[in-house]
Amino acid sequence: MNIDLHQDGRVDTSAQPKEANRFAFQTTHAKVFAGGDMVRGSDLVVTAIDEGRKAAEGYWIICKCENWISPSLKSAGFVLRLVQL
Repeated sequence: MNIDLHQDGRVDTSAQPKEANRFAFQTTHAKVFAGGDMVRGSDLVVTAIDEGRKAAEGYWIICKCENWISPSLKSAGFVLRLVQL
């Protein structure tokens, strides 16, 4: 999948968000996001939850822009509720 890793095996998401159309926690593969222990190493679960939410926001925008989400799910607000959890 061509995702950059740090030397210790953690996923690299260090590129600045909003720079060159990048989002928070986006990997070097445009459609793959990572957060929590995969990025930081062992850390608090609340940190992983927060990073997951931020990653979901970026993924939501990509899905919406590329019309990956069916109109019925969009109209029901299903995916948006998942992002807000």
